[in-house]
Amino acid sequence: MTTPSTAVNVLVQTQKMSDPMTSYGKSLVFDFSTQIPAEQMILAYSVALSGFSVQYATQSTVSDERVQQFAIGLVPNLVGNQVIVASNILLTDYNGDAASENQDVSGRESYAIVTVIAIIGTSPTNSWTVTNAFWITSGKDTVSIPSYTNNLAYSQQYIAGFDFSFGSNQQQLNGFQLDTSFASGDPNTSVILSGTVNMSINSDKGLGTVGLGFLAFESPPSGQELGVAIVPVPNPSWSMDSKGSNGMTATFTADITVPSGYQIAPQAAYLMSSIYLDFKDYHDLAIIAAGLTNATLTVDNNNNQVSGSLQMNLYSDEGISTYRIQSDSKLGGWVLVVFEPVS
Repeated sequence: MTTPSTAVNVLVQTQKMSDPMTSYGKSLVFDFSTQIPAEQMILAYSVALSGFSVQYATQSTVSDERVQQFAIGLVPNLVGNQVIVASNILLTDYNGDAASENQDVSGRESYAIVTVIAIIGTSPTNSWTVTNAFWITSGKDTVSIPSYTNNLAYSQQYIAGFDFSFGSNQQQLNGFQLDTSFASGDPNTSVILSGTVNMSINSDKGLGTVGLGFLAFESPPSGQELGVAIVPVPNPSWSMDSKGSNGMTATFTADITVPSGYQIAPQAAYLMSSIYLDFKDYHDLAIIAAGLTNATLTVDNNNNQVSGSLQMNLYSDEGISTYRIQSDSKLGGWVLVVFEPVS
């Protein structure tokens, strides 16, 4: 049997910040050179945030502080067959303490887990869209982004960074929310993205911007396979340790429909699309985390499944009382897989 060709060639890589002692301006190099056939190139790419865990370190004498600003900025650049992403983590209080410099408090390092999606080929077509939009004001729409949406097989949006600031208005926080969405612009020719970010579940008391990613693939013509699949992460069963300092953790398993003659390639990715972390009441902050706990997902081609480990965390131990994330917290995301011919 001859394996049909794929309508789109997608490459995926995920990395955790390689130096845990640096949380600001660390460049991650996603090198696709060995995966790109001769005569082909990266035609388009997009960056996504797959997980993070952030806490104060530099100059902090205590681990629990009021938050002035919290941000994870992803700045991608294409250099040949490499996508270089500067991963900038910023968590500051009102005394100059931060998680944005070389860390000097053991055990209080911060990290981000970053995914790059690359479309490769010889020339662009109208059958796919992979893109990012950055620095969108929270609650506002982007301009119309060209996206050819006839006969869609998949279209999804995901988180590509955020920035939230309380400014000079000193506030404790009672949660963290980040939502994403998209809508059609001009029929069949464009898409409009939007997102909201907030560190107060009950009301908006600060200023924020969001970074978003979007991908869309048309159904392939007869005799071809699409080459990718995007499935929602099933809501897993979350558990919390007795002290709550590790937040809520869970594992998930996503079932994948695999075309005949293909298998799931090892480089599967998790793309966060929404975060809802509930602190219940207003508190200082020590740890905030969401998404993957490590950069690698497990691919099981015997059962056509992809699995991974997730976390959600809000934690503060202020000496007199301990505060932790609440059980109504939620995390939304997608699993993106690429198919390769069975060898």
